[in-house]
Amino acid sequence: MTDAEERGAAIPGWYPDQTMTGSQRYWDGTSWTEHVAPMTPLREDDRMAGQSWPTPVLMVLVGAVVLVVFGVIAVIASNNQDDEACDTLRSISPGASC
Repeated sequence: MTDAEERGAAIPGWYPDQTMTGSQRYWDGTSWTEHVAPMTPLREDDRMAGQSWPTPVLMVLVGAVVLVVFGVIAVIASNNQDDEACDTLRSISPGASC
């Protein structure tokens, strides 16, 4: 941590200028400088930088999990039906193998 951060002061960098709408001013860590620049709109890459999981990736992962869950349920249900069918066959024909 820098001395400025320990004192609670803002770190050097560009910040919105409160005196001129649509511009930013440079803070050198101790005072505002005369350097002023227009505010630039965020690029798509900058807007996405704060997102840990882009929406399409998250949707694919959720879809994959749902498919796996349904697959497991189908396998379990299939095994239960096979057991019931085998029990029915044995009750009709003792000695039958499944």
